[in-house]
Amino acid sequence: GVQTCALPICTIDTPTPGGTASGKAYVNFGWVLTPQPSLIPIDGSTIFVFIDNIPVGHPVYNNFRPDIATFFPGLQNSPGAVGYYYIDTTKLSNGLHTIGWSATDNAGHSQGLGSRFFNVQN
Repeated sequence: GVQTCALPICTIDTPTPGGTASGKAYVNFGWVLTPQPSLIPIDGSTIFVFIDNIPVGHPVYNNFRPDIATFFPGLQNSPGAVGYYYIDTTKLSNGLHTIGWSATDNAGHSQGLGSRFFNVQN
């Protein structure tokens, strides 16, 4: 039979895996979708950004990106799947750090998303 996934899906676009981030307003981009009929609240309140496994805030969510909307037309939040979060890398030590997102939809499905290493160089 056909299996379906009930969990949110997403990825982080920036920083790239192993990439370098610097500055007071480095933009961390990512996107989050979930299968119908569930949804991710458009205020981003159930999406968390983690740096070094510590929750640091919620992204600004519900932003349109044509490739995501086109590639995932049947999933919830496709028209506004993109989120961004400003990282002040000057508050982080130079060197290797981790970043990841987690998302929970309105049906209580949770998923850790897009975890990766990145470098800080200020």
